[in-house]
Amino acid sequence: MKIIIVGSVAAGTYVAAKARWNDESDEIIVYERVQIFLTPSAGYLII
Repeated sequence: MKIIIVGSVAAGTYVAAKARWNDESDEIIVYERVQIFLTPSAGYLII
């Protein structure tokens, strides 16, 4: 089975772990919205 999870903060990672525990053959995809900015001093800034 293919499982798609949107959001990976607390609940998303918990659901992914429970799904993996229930059936290791499932394909689990977790989507997270991340904004990445390039800064001159720090390289990458992830918000």
